[in-house]
Amino acid sequence: MQLVKYEGAKKARSLGDPKLFQPYFICLEEDNEKMQTYIKYGIGSDTSEKGLVYMVYIDKSPPLGIRFYSFGTGENDLEIMDARVIEGGATGEMECSGGTVLEDGICVEDCHPECNGCIPRSPGSKLDTECRSCKHFSIPKGGGLIQCVAECPPDTIAAADGVTCICKDFVVVKDDGSNQCVSACPADKKVASDGKTCGSKWRDDSRCGPSFPAKGANPGQCDPGGPNPCCSSQGYCGSTEAHCTCEGCEDYRYQWLARDSSWVVDSSGTPWVSNGVTHDAAKALDGVAGTYWNPVGTDRHSARHIVLDLKEPHTLTRIALNNFGNTVHDIKAFKLQKSTLWSPFHWEDVVSVTDVKVGTDRRQEFGGFRATARYWRLLITRTSEGWQPRLRELNLYGISSSLNPSPAKWRDDFRCGPSIPTEGGNPAQCNPKGPTPCCSNGGWCGSTEAHCTCDGCKDYRYEWLARDSSWVVDSSGTPWVSNGVTHDAAKALDGVAGTYWNPVGTVRHSVRHIVLDLKEPHTLSRIALNNYGNTLHDIKAFKLQKSTLWSPFHWEDVVSVTDVKVGTDRRQEFGGFRATARYWRLLITRTSEGWQPRLRELNLYGISSPWNPSPAKWRDDFRCGPSIPTEGGNPAQCNPKGPTPCCSNGGWCGSTEAHCTCDGCKDYRYEWLARDSSWVVDSSGTPWVINGVTHDAAKALDGVAGTYWNPVGTDRHSARHIVLDLKEPHTLTRIALNNYGNTVHDIKAFKLQKSTLWSPFHWEDVVSVTDVEVGTDRRQEFGGFRATARYWRLLITETSEGFQPRLRELNLLGVLSPRNPSPVTEDALLGARVDINYVNKVPWTDKGKKRADLSGEMTIVVDQATQQKEATPPSVTREDLIAVVPMAGGVGALRLTAPVMAV
Repeated sequence: MQLVKYEGAKKARSLGDPKLFQPYFICLEEDNEKMQTYIKYGIGSDTSEKGLVYMVYIDKSPPLGIRFYSFGTGENDLEIMDARVIEGGATGEMECSGGTVLEDGICVEDCHPECNGCIPRSPGSKLDTECRSCKHFSIPKGGGLIQCVAECPPDTIAAADGVTCICKDFVVVKDDGSNQCVSACPADKKVASDGKTCGSKWRDDSRCGPSFPAKGANPGQCDPGGPNPCCSSQGYCGSTEAHCTCEGCEDYRYQWLARDSSWVVDSSGTPWVSNGVTHDAAKALDGVAGTYWNPVGTDRHSARHIVLDLKEPHTLTRIALNNFGNTVHDIKAFKLQKSTLWSPFHWEDVVSVTDVKVGTDRRQEFGGFRATARYWRLLITRTSEGWQPRLRELNLYGISSSLNPSPAKWRDDFRCGPSIPTEGGNPAQCNPKGPTPCCSNGGWCGSTEAHCTCDGCKDYRYEWLARDSSWVVDSSGTPWVSNGVTHDAAKALDGVAGTYWNPVGTVRHSVRHIVLDLKEPHTLSRIALNNYGNTLHDIKAFKLQKSTLWSPFHWEDVVSVTDVKVGTDRRQEFGGFRATARYWRLLITRTSEGWQPRLRELNLYGISSPWNPSPAKWRDDFRCGPSIPTEGGNPAQCNPKGPTPCCSNGGWCGSTEAHCTCDGCKDYRYEWLARDSSWVVDSSGTPWVINGVTHDAAKALDGVAGTYWNPVGTDRHSARHIVLDLKEPHTLTRIALNNYGNTVHDIKAFKLQKSTLWSPFHWEDVVSVTDVEVGTDRRQEFGGFRATARYWRLLITETSEGFQPRLRELNLLGVLSPRNPSPVTEDALLGARVDINYVNKVPWTDKGKKRADLSGEMTIVVDQATQQKEATPPSVTREDLIAVVPMAGGVGALRLTAPVMAV
């Protein structure tokens, strides 16, 4: 508190509350010798001059020379009953009360001896933590609290202000805000930027990562000794796979292992002996920088190795080496290998490193891998001059499997999926090596198509394939050669982040490619790239293509990606496809500036097709349906390429209306159509353009989830549309949308319409949907209709807030109508050609004259009366029909056949 003078107007008064009867006083005594003001506050008496002092304060700033004053917070009105200036030493009659006592003729606060004034927290309290200020030294106790002491404790010293005691070495801030002095920071703490404070590396709110710094670490970490030792890519501490082993996750239980020379069980050559010191492989694990491994007696340019037995399985993610530090014996390249077997070992490459620096004994660390084994081998593939290596130090970063037991991934009851947890809390998976490796939409493990290949199903046999440089059979351009390194396409498959493919000698803005032979057919569903990381040579767009033929290849587009990020060498993954082939081509359609690409890494996610045989889908006896299984246990289907592609309600394959179009029938020719951006012939508004990308309606048909349609310039709450020309008539039964995923622009309601005419269109409603979910970009499917047309319109009738829609994906399920003829088909043309609509039924309009109308567009006259005859399946009878069709300029004859099949 500090006393402040205010020069107010003369005769100024404040009006008091009429209910305020108790007189209060404040007395200020200015001492010009000690240059301070003594302030007393208390309660006065209506009948005497005596006052009761309840509070005192000494203001040590120079006296203000007060002549008249007012006081208060201004929150409430008050009335000053009296204001006087008493000259000299007469101060009136006062009695010390409350928390004050009489000392040297004045009322003072009854405080601890180390206090200069105090604020007792309870009557009679005199603690050294209730001081207004300290007479000698103060110790911060946290939460704004200080403790007054006569001298600083032994482990502290006075700060620069001369009164505050601070820690001599380091300080640990406790959870309650108090400080603890220590000579060194504990293992779970880290020295902060002030050089004194030992801050915790993790936070109380379980957040972590770059966006959530802790007092002692930035980024914030997770407690490796606690129940949630791992940081997820979303910045939360936890213990599931989504926290510990995902891409971008960090497991803080990992550490540099305490080295043990007894790990060495084998090594190349004969250890060099000098001055009584044997330079064996154990020297690289003894923690002494002055010793080293030196295996003599090996051939120049040969590979050398050290084999380690870590006593129990460990998961490793980093390795560190200290070379000898010369340019003759330093390691330039090595592989880290693992084996899960002993005698004989079965070595598998874990990581290959080709960029070890020579001529330095500095520690060099290498990562980018994660593998688990008990037995490990450091295979040195190259030294500076080909002579034996001299290795000072070898360090491994990881965790013992006993500390990091693999969490349970699948359950005994065959349940699976995000809503079905395992004991470890992870979403339950299915055993990829067992008989039921796939998880269905319903959350059950199995092996049928309904478990493995349906939309939303998960096949756990899929994995990131072990890359093989020998896959490359062709690539564009000429590999760039620099410092003896050939940057060919195989470099994108060698697992070394420091190498890359660089095809020179190609024309600017031309397409470039890499062709791969995976040795046997594989089904792929994801691809990952690591760009070089600059804005000149990074890939911006590519296509993944497949071919089932060799020499010549017959390339088919599998997926087209146009949103690859440039200026970063981070791994980028792309999915949304599933295709099978042995031969694959990465076709790079655009780079940042049109120059040749520089590609660091290429990865493929899939499964070898021999592991993934197609289950039997249909039977030889033409039976079908949910209650009729195939040999593989799948509900039997009908062959969509055969003469009986549809399943009736009675469980028989056939091709009539009773098989294909009845309620409950299933036509297996229907499939999700391969989308084509050229289908779009009209759409609402003006496409939004940002960063050179035009968000037109074609973006909803490009198969890239990151792009979307965004038609600006339309009125709020107006209807918007996309008109499609499918090039020829299709029968559709389902439609699927992927909204943008927010609550402003997502579609809430739409109509699907069709037109059989062009210019002008004649739109008819096919289905109206009013329950589209907003706030999610998940795929949503809608059915309950069947209609045929060439021209279709998606009419968006409502969005979340009435603003223009943002639509990521649009899919249609159906069949090309020429593949779906009715029982009436053209057989032979006797006169001029006439196009006849495909119909499911020919209704008689005049049975006496045997007349029938075809879709109202032409009339057929039957010369021989025929009626559909009953028969027993699977027998078929045929009747001939002779038709005369009115034509421009005359009459032509047409011969038709009408198959009759019982159902």
